[in-house]
Amino acid sequence: MFGESYVERKIDFVTGHTGSNVWDITRVTLVAPAAALLWAVLQTRQKFFDPYTPSAYLADFLLQVGAILFAVTAYADNPSVLIGFLLIPAIGTLLNGDNLEHRFNKPAKPPVKEDDAAGPPEPVNPVPVKPFITTYRGAMMIITCISILAVDFPVFPRRFAKVENWGVSLMDLGVGSFVFGAGLVYARQALKEEDEDAPKVPFTIKMNSAVMHSLPMIALGFLRLWTVKGLEYQEHVTEYGVHWNFFFTLGLLPIFVTILQPVIKYIPSYSAFGFALLVPYEMLFTYSDLGMFMFMAPRDDFISANREGIFSFLGYLAIFIVGQGIGMEALRRDVNAATPITQNDEWVAEMLGGTDSLKEVRKTREHNSMIKLGKWTGIWIITYVFLTWHYGPRLTVSRRLANLPYLAWVAAFNCGQLLLFRVIEGMLFPFIYSSRDKKIEQERVKKATSKVLNAFNRNGLAIFCLANVLTGVVNMTMPTLDMNDYQAMAVLISYMGILTGVGLFLDQRNITIKLTNVTSKIMPSPPAAKRRRVDSLGIHKPFVSPLKRNPTATTDQATTTTTPKPSIRVTAPQAPTTPYTPLRSSNLKPSTPLSHQAKTNHDPEIIQAQHHLRALESQIRSLRSQNSVLQQALDITVPHSSSQQTPRLVRLEQKWRKASQQAAEEVFSSFSQNIKDNGGYTAFLKQQQSNQARNFFDDGEQEVGDEENEEEWRDEDGDCLTERGKRQRREEIEAKKQGKEVEAEEEEEEEELTLGSMLQVLNIPFEDIGWDAETQAWK
Repeated sequence: MFGESYVERKIDFVTGHTGSNVWDITRVTLVAPAAALLWAVLQTRQKFFDPYTPSAYLADFLLQVGAILFAVTAYADNPSVLIGFLLIPAIGTLLNGDNLEHRFNKPAKPPVKEDDAAGPPEPVNPVPVKPFITTYRGAMMIITCISILAVDFPVFPRRFAKVENWGVSLMDLGVGSFVFGAGLVYARQALKEEDEDAPKVPFTIKMNSAVMHSLPMIALGFLRLWTVKGLEYQEHVTEYGVHWNFFFTLGLLPIFVTILQPVIKYIPSYSAFGFALLVPYEMLFTYSDLGMFMFMAPRDDFISANREGIFSFLGYLAIFIVGQGIGMEALRRDVNAATPITQNDEWVAEMLGGTDSLKEVRKTREHNSMIKLGKWTGIWIITYVFLTWHYGPRLTVSRRLANLPYLAWVAAFNCGQLLLFRVIEGMLFPFIYSSRDKKIEQERVKKATSKVLNAFNRNGLAIFCLANVLTGVVNMTMPTLDMNDYQAMAVLISYMGILTGVGLFLDQRNITIKLTNVTSKIMPSPPAAKRRRVDSLGIHKPFVSPLKRNPTATTDQATTTTTPKPSIRVTAPQAPTTPYTPLRSSNLKPSTPLSHQAKTNHDPEIIQAQHHLRALESQIRSLRSQNSVLQQALDITVPHSSSQQTPRLVRLEQKWRKASQQAAEEVFSSFSQNIKDNGGYTAFLKQQQSNQARNFFDDGEQEVGDEENEEEWRDEDGDCLTERGKRQRREEIEAKKQGKEVEAEEEEEEEELTLGSMLQVLNIPFEDIGWDAETQAWK
């Protein structure tokens, strides 16, 4: 459209650059944390973005998008001024205003009795959505979208454009940060797979999903290749090669990451693996002719024509793996001694001798994402300084090669950015994760997250593709090289306004555009009717707290009894020799089976029961994690030294026995009342014997009984009785039965229910729990 000379000018405009320095780029990018700080201060001190009014949307756009846009254009030579404009009002408001978050987001109080009728709170997610991650990825996506179009205008400094061979620049950092951020969120799926309750997905299914995830990206790569060649769009050949582009790199990453996952899980550090992956790659450049091939070889075949994209892929793969390792640290829920104690934690504390003991155990499992990010930021900064140090290897950063110092620089920068956003969140939103209820936590996360940043994070890939399309349209319809700063800023503001508007529209409509949903395709969530049901409370061996519902109850149990205020019922464990069916209290009404929930989903009692069951399913999963707590507690209490092992074991056993005795006494009071309401202990024993008979006489024994019954209807010669003879035989049998029942009633005496008899019914050995059968008291 503009002629060959203009296309050549465009190519010359984006090639041959030597870049800037690390401090210059760091100063510019500090605008994003400063803007996030001002947004958080306005939200916590003034509730400026609650609710989100049109003026709030405009302010959010100016802070999150406008600040970054002006930092890389108009204020590029002096970003400190722009940072000051953001920090001064933030610090002033911070010092003078009252933090409303401390007032409204206090830790939740224990539920009162009226709240118990609504069901227990839904347990929180072990891998929560963290606002500082959303802020980081949203800001990274904004600066990426700005740069891919702004680089074609003179208002964008040339030192920020991609470097030709060696050096650092803002756009070089943006490419690596995009891959780093992709690895960061990929860690969420890896953390979910660590859960013991998560379905184990075969490698073949994972690979198939990775291929399906890669195909759309590769298709976008071919589409970009066709448009660039067909429309004679300007090309920067030394960026990725003649045919290669960034979409091909993104498309191949899932496949290779899936191949390496079985190896990575046996390596203690993802970051160490990513670093080690590039060490031989760097040695090839240093001690072989690969460096000469990359910079000097003619492009006479496919590999040489696309050598930048092919060889740099290994570097981007290492960056992705390092990002995944940082995500494993940043996305995991923080755990410390001050974390609110849940109901399951209360039981663990009881077993250990109080909440103080539980806190001591928690100290061995503490996880603080802020400390982890600070550690890795320091490690990667030291690594980068050493690699580029005059007295070290003296390596130079090269985005074209994606070499080892490039990896260290990208990792250090992104860890530092994550650390800053995490500090802002911890300082101004300290109570986000203090609630036991998932819904309350989600509401707090929503209030602590910018809608603009959330929109860019939620549909980042779709917005990135749209940004590439709009960049092509602008370059083909406007002479960007000849536009002054005011015209360029008008175009860039309009361009970012369109991207922001599309992102907010999708977010408001609750639309998430993804190439493929790998999780749902691999293993869909099972319907509620197929999940495990809990029938009743019980005491088992090994001991499980009777005040918690039995997590081992299975779907083959007959019914589930649920009421708004359920009474405590005790059942014997289903042993092969002494089966026992729980008594049905007259004031309890069995609920409708789960298979018929669809027909009674308007019944308040059924809906309430469903809420209880969903909460219990989550508690069952959390109990598995408590097992690891107890195991670590045992390791602490019982050291490997044989001289100290026995007394510590005895003390731990005494704690367990004391807690078990207290629980048994509590259960006995409700157990005895339940027995009394149902006819006494003798009636209970009869019912138990009847249940044993029903359970142990199988079909084969029933057939034998039928044969015996046939013998009753024959005379002494073996001939069948007549109808009159059968009537006489029935009367004789009835008379015998009645006589035996009268004799039994006269002989039997009402037995007394004791704590020891309850323990016998529940198959709890006296010596294990410490009950003396002779004195009928605890030892």
